[in-house]
Amino acid sequence: MRRLIFAALVALLPLSGVAQQVGEAPQTAVVSALLGMSTERVVAIGFGVLGGAVGLHTLLGDTAWTLAGAGVGAMFGNWWYIQRLDDKRTSAILTP
Repeated sequence: MRRLIFAALVALLPLSGVAQQVGEAPQTAVVSALLGMSTERVVAIGFGVLGGAVGLHTLLGDTAWTLAGAGVGAMFGNWWYIQRLDDKRTSAILTP
């Protein structure tokens, strides 16, 4: 459990004020260029992976369930990003 908390803290470190003062990391552009996805989509999928893995690990506690939660979380993050993008397109069409 200590490893999981430590991993969550390390994963959330870039969101802290110290990391934001330094500036934007150039790795995000590299990751989005390699994957062919926007940075927002990569972040949505990443948060889905993290949330799904932590959620199922907390509930069921097995490594297989943690990996399954990460996979389901990635699919949910991708779905959420697509829904948000569709909502933006729909609102842009409907507004005069």
